[in-house]
Amino acid sequence: MLLHNILNIFKSILMVLMVLTSLHSSEDKDSLTAKSLSLYYSEYKISQENIVESKILKPRVINFSNYLFLAVLEIDMPEKDKLLSYSAVLSLLGMKNKSLEIPDKYAELQHIILKETKLIINAQEKSLSPLFNQEIDYKQFKIPKRYKNMSEYYRVMKFIEIMPLDINLSSQIEETINESQRLKNLYNAIYTNLNHLKGSIKPKEIEEYLFHIPEYLEYKTLSEKSYKQIYLNSGYDYDIEIVKALIDAKYSKEAKEYYKLMKRDISYNKSVKLNKNITKVNPNLINILNIMIEDSLTFSHTVINNKIDLEIIKRLKRFREIAKEQR
Repeated sequence: MLLHNILNIFKSILMVLMVLTSLHSSEDKDSLTAKSLSLYYSEYKISQENIVESKILKPRVINFSNYLFLAVLEIDMPEKDKLLSYSAVLSLLGMKNKSLEIPDKYAELQHIILKETKLIINAQEKSLSPLFNQEIDYKQFKIPKRYKNMSEYYRVMKFIEIMPLDINLSSQIEETINESQRLKNLYNAIYTNLNHLKGSIKPKEIEEYLFHIPEYLEYKTLSEKSYKQIYLNSGYDYDIEIVKALIDAKYSKEAKEYYKLMKRDISYNKSVKLNKNITKVNPNLINILNIMIEDSLTFSHTVINNKIDLEIIKRLKRFREIAKEQR
């Protein structure tokens, strides 16, 4: 009798657990979580930024590298050997299996130009730069998987970003650009795109935003080196605001994960698919959704014809309405 009663109790407990598990599974399926939202949105941003880089920035940057070399050849400027070498390397990096014709009077520079270019393309070692006469870590030019199909673009941008320019060379480059309307137009267009993609938040501000809350994020410092990858990383301003909003809403793990993804220095290959029939959204996500919607609208200014992605905005707004109803 006692055994029979115990078995009945176990059966009752088991039935309750099955019901609870079913309810929990249904709730998870119908609910929008902070984790699924942040992963979904970061994946969306990466895909859109890839479009901007491949369709808009890449052709502008490659054209700029070629036009700068041609402008340097034409400009009347004393002591421009280093400028010509710099622009020649930049032009070679932007080419695919093409050679560059150096005027006879600059033939002695060809060895420097080709050696510098070879070190960059090989991307294997630290070495004394033949052009800048400083030690350079050429491993920085190793092509990330994300840029496998845009290697020329990556090398040109990385060369502009990390190579040390003295005051004289900087002035000569600026003068050359200002002498050519075509170069000025290209430079301004590239700068506008990059300024939107990289944002305006400075490293110190990022530390002030995030790292005064050590229990939320394990990062103690943000290296200048990682932040200086501004040309190849994407929109920090809104990303930082999303991380802040996640922290404020007590989603510490999600904030940490989004922060890792926003730096674009790790690979994330999972495809996030949200249930089309979401019916539950925590009101804590409203501010996060507000920021994402504004970011999506702002991002339209960087794409061809200022085309707004109405689908992502429609979906985010629907989530926000559901969250407001459940306050």
